[in-house]
Amino acid sequence: MNIKFIREFNKAVFLKTISLITFVVMGLFLNLWRIDSHYVFTDEVLYIQAAREYASGDYTLNLQHPLLGKYLSLITYNDDAHDIRAIRTPYAVVGLISSMLVYVIVKKQFGHLSGLLAATLYLILPFLRLTNRSVLLESPMHFFWLLFSYIALSLIQRFSRQKLYFLGAVLALALSVKFTSAVLFLPLLYILILIRKELKLRDIIVFILILGAVLVLHYCHMILISGPSALLGVLRSFKDVILSRNAEGKIHVVEGLLYKESPWWFYLYHIKNTYSTTTLVGVFILILISVRNFSKRYAFWVVMLSASCVYFQMLTLKNSRYIATMEIPVLFFIMEGADQLRRLTRLATVTPGIVILLFFSYFVDAIKSPPNSYNSAYQYLANSTNNFNDGQRILIFGSVRTSRWYFKGPEDIVVIRKDLEPLKNEFLDFRYILVDEDEKTKFNDNLLFHHLDQFSNLYVQRKFDDLTLYELN
Repeated sequence: MNIKFIREFNKAVFLKTISLITFVVMGLFLNLWRIDSHYVFTDEVLYIQAAREYASGDYTLNLQHPLLGKYLSLITYNDDAHDIRAIRTPYAVVGLISSMLVYVIVKKQFGHLSGLLAATLYLILPFLRLTNRSVLLESPMHFFWLLFSYIALSLIQRFSRQKLYFLGAVLALALSVKFTSAVLFLPLLYILILIRKELKLRDIIVFILILGAVLVLHYCHMILISGPSALLGVLRSFKDVILSRNAEGKIHVVEGLLYKESPWWFYLYHIKNTYSTTTLVGVFILILISVRNFSKRYAFWVVMLSASCVYFQMLTLKNSRYIATMEIPVLFFIMEGADQLRRLTRLATVTPGIVILLFFSYFVDAIKSPPNSYNSAYQYLANSTNNFNDGQRILIFGSVRTSRWYFKGPEDIVVIRKDLEPLKNEFLDFRYILVDEDEKTKFNDNLLFHHLDQFSNLYVQRKFDDLTLYELN
């Protein structure tokens, strides 16, 4: 019997190991597959540029955000290659590691297969997938949020001072990526309330010292180069950009309309446009079912989701990628609901099947990963102009940073600008005029659009998602 037990045990361990290895290989493929399919965001260009300047000892750019997450872009950056696929790769690898943390957290409560299913969802949920595969601060921030969650949940089960101190270090690292991680102070307070009987004043003091030391330590290179006063520059930049400018609002486009402050329904609009009605209804039902097991662990995710929703809703300038952060606790509600459904139906195969059906289309979308907007326009123009070397002039009216990343060529051939007055007599000299529709909505009353309206019969229009290319006949 012992030999049979050992054989069964070894077989189970072998199968789990093989399935984990398979997941890692497939997950890496999924995260790196066509990683350049979505266009390069303005923030990506800014973070890459900032990291390069930091490496050279110039700490002036983008100090309103901490440094750690931007340093990742330096791992695979190459001045000559200028390849966004390479630069995004470290962030995609961090996203895969984060999915393994999801696996560990879910496996501990619901088992191996549920853990693999949750980890897969982490890689294919649309907003999480976008942030995992971009040079954005969310990917490393989410890693530290998940590590924070894993330690916090283990503290609920069994108190340990070493875990508490490690939690302080991880919280500091999360803050070193993005100050948005201050949201974690509310889940931290919840954990401290739960373990209050084991806590001593010394523990709180050591926790705060570790948090502060790690947070300051990540600025050590900047302090060595620029002196301690550089930290005042960080605070000044944070105040000027995050607290002042963002509070004032910024003209941006939502559903074809101009807003200075993002409307309250901003996130709902993007969720509705991204997820199918079937998926949303299915997730809602699973969340309702999940409440049946309202435990301390469940309450932790409720606190995290509530804190995140309140914080992101209060922002004057909202961004659709912030939804990714809110998807994390929802993912755990889905798995809790699936487990409760399994208990209700007593059919082990029903709930994985339902979850897979709800999100299968997003797995297919992840495999397809078609190029969009700037990517498609760039490919068309590169093919039409012999890689911008045939002398045909191109005028681009869109995101300046994004456009300059893609379109390289002599400045008199590839012109990227929004000040159009100096070009008003040259518009017909441009064979191609590429227009970002959002930018057109913001600045519709200008010389370029008057010209395009006046001479519309001379142009053939080609659509690339939210870009329109006007090509002279």
